[in-house]
Amino acid sequence: MIAASFTFTSCTKENIELDTINNTNNLSEAPLSASNMVPNQALVKFRNGTPSNAKNDAFARVSAKMLEHIFTETMESNGETEGLYLITFPAAVPQALEALQRMPFIEFAEPNYIYQHSAVFC
Repeated sequence: MIAASFTFTSCTKENIELDTINNTNNLSEAPLSASNMVPNQALVKFRNGTPSNAKNDAFARVSAKMLEHIFTETMESNGETEGLYLITFPAAVPQALEALQRMPFIEFAEPNYIYQHSAVFC
């Protein structure tokens, strides 16, 4: 599950603001806090062609459980074969993500961010 919230406000000045959280694979740059991510959840993308046993091993190394495999028609039409995995784990998010990111068959692993957008219409 990816959570999002939207806020729209009207005013007299012309101004549109969109606040998003910067996604990055570098955890030192990512804003990790309890307020902007779902606790103990992550999204993981394996490289195309990763065998099932390698995926299971990756999840086992961080004591993760798969909550959902996300694979859409749009992903498939763009040549994607793996989709995304929403996982949960008991370990602290930064340490688990660092362990996953060091694995050669993982394209990316990131927190399950909660995106909050706000727009002002004038």
